[in-house]
Amino acid sequence: MKLKSHKEKIEEPAGVQYDTLVTEEGEYKTLFCRTYLNRKQYKPLNIKLVISAIPGTIIKLYTAVKDSVEEGDVLLELDAMKMHNKILAPSSGIIKAIHVKEGERVPKNFVMVEFE
Repeated sequence: MKLKSHKEKIEEPAGVQYDTLVTEEGEYKTLFCRTYLNRKQYKPLNIKLVISAIPGTIIKLYTAVKDSVEEGDVLLELDAMKMHNKILAPSSGIIKAIHVKEGERVPKNFVMVEFE
């Protein structure tokens, strides 16, 4: 079996649409699979939103709207998988909105608290 070097011209099948993959080393013609094309696009983390990492029930709220909190302060307590998780403030700031109530069940990736 003879391997072709990258400088040799490779015959491409008729009617095939190739995509270009750009890396630090160069550009490559390739075919992306359907899973890759339908993947969830990356979004940078928004530090002004406190989002539930797992589904659970809100046990207790420790803050209110317009409260000033410091980084690491406890915002609320979430009961998930028989564990009481204290949700901490990711940064210092003022609470803009609280989207949960005590006793409410929240799904995964639910926005619980917003900062200004």
